[in-house]
Amino acid sequence: MRLRLLREGESQCKDGRYRYTYYENGKQKAIYSWKLEAKDKLPVGKKDCVALRIQIENLQKKQLLYGRYSESSYTVLDLVERYIRYLL
Repeated sequence: MRLRLLREGESQCKDGRYRYTYYENGKQKAIYSWKLEAKDKLPVGKKDCVALRIQIENLQKKQLLYGRYSESSYTVLDLVERYIRYLL
């Protein structure tokens, strides 16, 4: 087994899966993957999956784009303007 340098929030489970823990709406959540990076090989007998760091990147983009709109008083116009700024 190869030693990997894990970033903040990342860990490896006993079964070999990688896990990223984060908080959303005050609740702890986690995402899992058999691969840490896209170039990693999948363990024998496991189904193909999206690498953990790609999932983290997508999660961070989503949080940056939408933030905590469900807990705030954003209007639809605010969200559209925020989306347009993100695209530019």
